[in-house]
Amino acid sequence: SGESRSLMNELARAFESDEHRFGALKLMVLNGNVERMLADSLGAKGETTIFYHRNALAYKYSGRLRVQNILSSVHYAMSLLPDEIPFKALATPEDLKYFLHSTDKAIVLLDFCGWTQKLLAANGTTS
Repeated sequence: SGESRSLMNELARAFESDEHRFGALKLMVLNGNVERMLADSLGAKGETTIFYHRNALAYKYSGRLRVQNILSSVHYAMSLLPDEIPFKALATPEDLKYFLHSTDKAIVLLDFCGWTQKLLAANGTTS
């Protein structure tokens, strides 16, 4: 649709204008009508869907389709160290604020007994 093309053009311009933060990103447009099987397997059904991948983990953006919101979410995911994926410990109020502003929807896991690190280590997710 025209809205999708416009959004992709805006994202491409934003990536080009801030290569320092987003230079490593590669944009790919998938036309769901032409490549239906691939779109269905990715979970892109019927509307504009944005995915980004990092370290073999896929993230599906589900916030508002505004360039600034998308860029904030992608930048946050890119800023994580490989051992912080999929969870990052937030140590300061500023860390929490930055995380909450990076997305429209957030889940904050409070761990008072240290079991999260044990579960991640058991799954081989962290060292």
